[in-house]
Amino acid sequence: MRKLTVLILGLAFFAGSAKADFDYPEFLATDVGNFTFVGGAELGEPILHVYPDYQLSPSKAAVWTVDQFALINGFTVQFEFEYVNALGGAWADGMAFVIQNDAADALGDHANAQGYGGFLATPANGIAKSVAVEFDNFWNDNWVEDPNDNHIAIMSMGTAPNSQDHGLAGLAINSSLPDFGQGSGTHTVIVEYTPGTMTVYMDDPTTPAMTAALDLASTLDSDSGWLGFTASGATNFQNVQIKSWSLVTGSTAGQFTRGDANDDGSFDISDAVFTLSALFVPGAPPSNCDAALDTNDDGAVDIADAVFSLGALFIPGASPPPPPVSCGSDPTPDSTTCDLFDSCP
Repeated sequence: MRKLTVLILGLAFFAGSAKADFDYPEFLATDVGNFTFVGGAELGEPILHVYPDYQLSPSKAAVWTVDQFALINGFTVQFEFEYVNALGGAWADGMAFVIQNDAADALGDHANAQGYGGFLATPANGIAKSVAVEFDNFWNDNWVEDPNDNHIAIMSMGTAPNSQDHGLAGLAINSSLPDFGQGSGTHTVIVEYTPGTMTVYMDDPTTPAMTAALDLASTLDSDSGWLGFTASGATNFQNVQIKSWSLVTGSTAGQFTRGDANDDGSFDISDAVFTLSALFVPGAPPSNCDAALDTNDDGAVDIADAVFSLGALFIPGASPPPPPVSCGSDPTPDSTTCDLFDSCP
């Protein structure tokens, strides 16, 4: 193993790293300047607390990227969240991932409005020019359209102030998911947008949880927007924790070349070196596209992939890497994903 490590370190200059618009595998104190915090949200290293459980009033909060990002040509967002520490005997009301072009410090109403919508009595309080992906873990039985206490939905009123009323703003909903409320642990969400369509994955990167037709350019009234999270409570509260968050923009988000482990646009010995480094060298750059490292396409990233790469490159007659062989989506339904790769043109 020592000889292998020395070899990898000696060749480490071959290996690049994947790129993204932003990537927070955790949140550090030095990241605080990248966000706008509203209503008590805060960065508590290594987590973004969108609604700290000690924050009793006002019962709503938001965190936004300081920068706007060009989004209308496509993007992939991935984040991890967990609901913890119920106060008042129960948890409420949920949170939303929101894209908006309303204001740098936008915030809607509290309680079932989840910080992005407006109450029926105050509809103008909703965040305008926005689309929200809500994660609702409280059943508001006074709302006819609220199905249960464990549903997700894509919500938008176009350029008008957004609403949490599914009858008004609902574009898609899934109320049959496994429990994601308190005590259920950390959950991973992928939100993909290709022009005209938004798709959301929840704890399963191969099967969409919901899909909606959406013209983001018309909704934002711009090619760019702020990204963030909103959350709220009322009589009951919870701590909404965002544990990681990443964004890659462009219509080719999620596309890759099989075997191009270091995201330099080619398949060569540097990719085998990158794979070995990622597997065996402490502190080596990690992969943001396991599907590319999975050179033999067996659904796992291990030393067999580096061996396959070297064979394909240097042994006459050896099998080449399976598709995609040049900037495509993964045709194999397995657990390897590629959400932060951008070498494709």
